[in-house]
Amino acid sequence: MPPASDQHIAEIERRRAEAVRSLGILDTPDDVAFDELARLAADLAGTPMAAINFVDADRQWLKASIGFPRREFPRSFGFCPTVVDGGVALVVEDAAVEPRRPGAEAALGFGVRFYAGAPIRDAHGRTLGVVCVADGAPRRVDAERVERGLRAVAAQVLRLLELRRHVSLLQEATDARARAVEKLASYRSVLDGAVDACCLLDVDGRFVEQNAAHRRLLGYDDADLVDAFFAPVDPQVARAIRMDLATEGAFRGETECLAKDGRKVPVDLAVFVVRDASGAPVRLAAMLRDLSRRREAESRLRESEERFRSAFERAPVGMTITALDGRLLRVNEAFRRFLGRSEEELCGRSFESITHPDFLPQNLDHVRRLLDGVVEAFSMEKLYLRGDGVPVWGEVTVAMIRDADGAPLHLLAQVVDVDARKRAEARLSEARDRLEERVAERTAALEKAVAELRVEVAERKRVEEALRASEAQLVQSQKMEALGRLAGGVAHEFNNLLTVIVGHAELLTASGGTTDAEPILEAARRASAVTTRLLAFSRHQPAKPEVIDVDRVIRRQLEFLQPVLG
Repeated sequence: MPPASDQHIAEIERRRAEAVRSLGILDTPDDVAFDELARLAADLAGTPMAAINFVDADRQWLKASIGFPRREFPRSFGFCPTVVDGGVALVVEDAAVEPRRPGAEAALGFGVRFYAGAPIRDAHGRTLGVVCVADGAPRRVDAERVERGLRAVAAQVLRLLELRRHVSLLQEATDARARAVEKLASYRSVLDGAVDACCLLDVDGRFVEQNAAHRRLLGYDDADLVDAFFAPVDPQVARAIRMDLATEGAFRGETECLAKDGRKVPVDLAVFVVRDASGAPVRLAAMLRDLSRRREAESRLRESEERFRSAFERAPVGMTITALDGRLLRVNEAFRRFLGRSEEELCGRSFESITHPDFLPQNLDHVRRLLDGVVEAFSMEKLYLRGDGVPVWGEVTVAMIRDADGAPLHLLAQVVDVDARKRAEARLSEARDRLEERVAERTAALEKAVAELRVEVAERKRVEEALRASEAQLVQSQKMEALGRLAGGVAHEFNNLLTVIVGHAELLTASGGTTDAEPILEAARRASAVTTRLLAFSRHQPAKPEVIDVDRVIRRQLEFLQPVLG
């Protein structure tokens, strides 16, 4: 097949753009039905961004969007033009890997790396727009499953457009009532294929027709609804429906409908008037979206939040929820009591303002490591500043709370009041220091006393030794005194004998009878000297020192000994 000419391509694009404008969808107000379809697409793909995008000749306009900050983009912006021009689904797992792909540069500039889109094609094969999802992070997905899901949503969008178009045709129809009713029958297939429950009512509110989703939602067979009136459980809502239909031609709100088994089913209800060509009302159309799951999820969420709030508020230890920038978001009663501050005083302040400056560098370092992902939690003891300025000790444990994707949400802290323990430890430390000082003083005093005792013991030993020496001297003295008395007695007796000997010797000498008496006298004198010394020894007679002639003494001894020795 030869390539299409530029003129032919331009003509196809013109017809396509006319088809888009003929929908009357551009620049219309928000519509919950389209919003729910966009949300369904985001849920199917699991992405934070989704849109139902209708592409005109020179612009893209988002009828419904989730996560997109703008409603309108240039015709050539991003990947949607590729889907529109090609008419087939597109999945880009990471635009950064394919920067030369058409639209990738604009998408990356907008912060989009993952993209998936499916065309919204009418019965003539013209691509009216795109159901797309996106993410700021790359994703690996089952492309076929994502495309299939997005095509299903695109089909629902087309059915909704068809339904709206047919309803509009009913309102704008110029045919008679019979023709309008006949046309309503042609919507049966559309109604049965719709995701939401739909039903048609006559102008009095009796059921005319219901789709399969309505049967599943409330459990009524068609036979059950013959001559039955549509009525919500709450009579006030019923009155509001009648009033809004009479004044504005439409009603929108949440209410409850009674199911066949008696259940009260919560629904998002939209009712509008279908008019004929003359503007006379011929039917009422109602669309019901089941809110049971959402209500259950909301109820579970409320219960979970209530349990957390109750546990948080009633916790016996202080608890805080802190933003990633350090601002206190929530504080419980125990923490407020711990710091003596009100909730108004604490919420919105940074944790730095209630931390003692001495502990702030260490605290900030711990938080930095937590935010950098180095640790998942940390604990430390630090001083807090009470409302009256008094520092108090607290043991804080901080953990990172993350969302389902692992992104940091906030910091959860538990604070235990350890002020009494820390102050008791300080007093114990002071007492221990004082005790150590007293022990040191007592030890020094004891060492001094021991030294003095040693001196005293040495002195006592010296005295005892001196005493023992004195006792020995006394004993010796007594012995010598006894010996002296003995020697004195012997000397007296010997002296008496010498007196007789000397007397007789002197008589012999004086008579001249012999010369041998001279040695006797000499011996007697020496013996007398011995007795004198003995008396001196015994202290009965004082000693009289005298000078002696040693030669003379020796000669006398020789004279005495010669006759004896011969």
